[in-house]
Amino acid sequence: MITILFGLLISGAGILILVLLGRPLERKLFLGNGGKEAAAAAIASSLVTPDTIGTEDTEAKLKKCNVTSFLLGNNSYKLRAPVDLAYIKDCLSGIANNTNQKGRILLVGDSFAEKLAPHVALIAQKLGYQFGMIYGYGCPYLLNSTKIKGSSFPECRYLKEQLLQQAVLESLKPGDILILRLHLVSKSYVQYHSVSSHPEVDAYDAALKEIAEKVAQRGARIVVVGPNPVLAKQQMMALKPEWFNSLNKANAIPPKNAEETIYFHLLDDHLSAESKRWSAATYISLKPYICLPDRFCLLEKDGRFLYSDDHHLSPYGHDLLFPVLLNLAKQSP
Repeated sequence: MITILFGLLISGAGILILVLLGRPLERKLFLGNGGKEAAAAAIASSLVTPDTIGTEDTEAKLKKCNVTSFLLGNNSYKLRAPVDLAYIKDCLSGIANNTNQKGRILLVGDSFAEKLAPHVALIAQKLGYQFGMIYGYGCPYLLNSTKIKGSSFPECRYLKEQLLQQAVLESLKPGDILILRLHLVSKSYVQYHSVSSHPEVDAYDAALKEIAEKVAQRGARIVVVGPNPVLAKQQMMALKPEWFNSLNKANAIPPKNAEETIYFHLLDDHLSAESKRWSAATYISLKPYICLPDRFCLLEKDGRFLYSDDHHLSPYGHDLLFPVLLNLAKQSP
C-alpha cells in the first residue's frame, strides 16, 4: 500500500511539473523568483524590442519626461525637477522621425502610459509622426480632479493640473493625436465605497468629456485607452493548475476576483457607450483583446504573459493593442 501511494505521489508530482512547464504564469508562481526571466521572455516575444523602439532620443525622453522620477527606487534623494510650462512643452515638443512630418502623437498618463510608450513611439516612427509624451505616478494626469466624481484627492500633488492641461492643449495642432492611458480603476483616483464596493460608473464622465471637447476645439483627436482588470494578490499566490479547473478558467481572471476588476467591467461597459457622445474622440476597450465572452479575462495568450505584474500589461499584452492604435493613427488626416 505504501509503495502504491508513493508511486501515485511521484506520478502526480510529475504531471504537475509538466503542466507548470506548459503554462508560463503557473511556472513563474511555482518556481518562485522568476520575474526577471519572465520579463525578459515577454520582451523577447514582443514586437517592441530595443532595435524597434527608435532612437536614443526616444529612450531619453521616456526617462526625462517622468514628472515623478524622484519616486523611483534608488532615487529617493534625487532632486525634483521643476515641472513648469517650459518643461512640459519640451516633453511634448516631439521627436522628429523624418523630414516629412505628418504631425504629432502625444501620450499622456500615469505608469500605464509609460508601459504603452514604446508601442506608441514605434507607431509614430512607422507613420512619420513626431512623438512626445509626459507621464508620472499617483495621479490621473491631464484630467481635472474636481471633475471626477468621488475623487480621492482635490488635486494632484506632483504638478498643477491646470498647467498641464494648458501646456498640452497649446501644443496640439490640427491633425495631432493625443493618447490618454490611465489606471482608471485605481483606488488612489476614485473612492471605493463600503456599501456598493465600487465607485460610480460615471465617475470620470465630466473630466473625460471636458478634455475631449477641448482637444476637439484644437482640431486634434483624443484616444482614450480603457483600463484593464487586476490580479488579486491571493489569486497570484493560490493560482494552481488543478485538474478540476477548465483550461480557460485556470488561465483567466474571474470577473469578481478583486474590487478593481469588478469596477473594470462596469466602467468599461459605461465608457464604451458614453464615449460615443464625446467630440473627436475614440475609446478603446481592452475587452476584445484580453477578455473572453463570459467576462473572464486572460492571464496569458499563446503561452505568453499578458501581465508584467498584478496590474500592468506586459509588452506582449500591449502588442495586442498595436494594430488598432496603428489603424487609428493611419486614419487621421
